[in-house]
Amino acid sequence: MEFRILVSKGVRQAVIERLQQAYASGQVRLIRRIHAVISIVDGKGVDEVAMLLDLGGQTVRDYVHAFLVQGVASLRYRKAPGRPSKLSKTQRKELAELIKAG
Repeated sequence: MEFRILVSKGVRQAVIERLQQAYASGQVRLIRRIHAVISIVDGKGVDEVAMLLDLGGQTVRDYVHAFLVQGVASLRYRKAPGRPSKLSKTQRKELAELIKAG
C-alpha cells in the first residue's frame, strides 16, 4: 500500500531544523525517525524506506502516523520516566571507581 503526503514549506523547514538539531546532539534514533518521515514525504515507498534505514515496515508506518497526528512535535524523544536515582553524581562516580578498582 503506497500513499503520498504533502507538507507545506514551513513544516518541511521545521522538520529539517529538527533533523539538524538531532545531528548536533547525536540522537541516532531520532535521526533515523526523521529520515523515515522525510523519505515518505519525498515519495519513497514504506518497504524501500524500511530497507534503507534498517527498520521494520510497521515502524515506518508508526512514525508516519505519529507525524500525521502530532506534526513536528512527534519528531522528538523524551527522557524515559522512572524513579530518580538515590545516589548523587559524586556518589555514582565514587561507586564506579570502587568497581573498577575491584
